[in-house]
Amino acid sequence: METSALPREGSVMYDFIHGTDTQKRKRRKQFRFWNKWFVIPLYRINLLPLFGIGRVILLLYHTGRKSGNRYITPVEYRKKDGEFLIFASRGEISDWYRNIKANPQEVHIKIGFRTHKPTISFPESEETTEIMKWYVTSYPRASKMLFGWDKDKDVLSNEIIQDVADFIKIIKFNINAP
Repeated sequence: METSALPREGSVMYDFIHGTDTQKRKRRKQFRFWNKWFVIPLYRINLLPLFGIGRVILLLYHTGRKSGNRYITPVEYRKKDGEFLIFASRGEISDWYRNIKANPQEVHIKIGFRTHKPTISFPESEETTEIMKWYVTSYPRASKMLFGWDKDKDVLSNEIIQDVADFIKIIKFNINAP
């Protein structure tokens, strides 16, 4: 049984929480480069959805809370009980998360070949913990990359999951609502 706290060293979240300012800048720069020059252009011309990337990545169209500019952010999503869940691994400091909180009516998402105007909700603490438990059991490889979860060593308990659930912010999208 693993007892060290989550997130663990080597995970994306660990770098954003415990890394130096230089490490954090480097990680953000890498994400921006790949998103700007590969993910967004290839997704927008419908090439990535052809290869199945639309089953894991969506394009999030949002409006800046300060600038009013339109932004496109590719994010990983998961579908649970008919709703789409996205996870802000940088928590409340993620610019796209703060933009959605400030302007939820300005959000559109592109999943695969289709664009949707979703209904947005933000789960409360108890629901976030339950979603995180579902996430680590359903997607152990993604959980390991995101915050260092080890399905073979870690025990699924509220205390361990709470370390991550306190930091990660989850957004629920419902595209079937009227």
